[in-house]
Amino acid sequence: MEPQKLDAKEIKNKIKDFLEMAGPSLPINIGKHIGINTLFTSAFLSEMAAEGTVKISDMKVGGSPLYYTPSRVQSLENFIIYLGRKEKEAASLLKE
Repeated sequence: MEPQKLDAKEIKNKIKDFLEMAGPSLPINIGKHIGINTLFTSAFLSEMAAEGTVKISDMKVGGSPLYYTPSRVQSLENFIIYLGRKEKEAASLLKE
């Protein structure tokens, strides 16, 4: 059986739909969900960020940034635990 081929627009739509549903995510999780490897997922995410379809957080989990859609920006709060002590303090002050 031949692998299913997807066009770039379809892949971008799948990425956007996943991010709308799941909220901020790492490229590896996005790739697993849509069935493409992390390298290609990261390339699509970079292109989508340049287009303004998705945003890249300054917050990193491990060495990877989180990607999210503008409508799910509030969900980034769920990742505060990955910040350093000073960054956590600043985030708490900003939230108050």
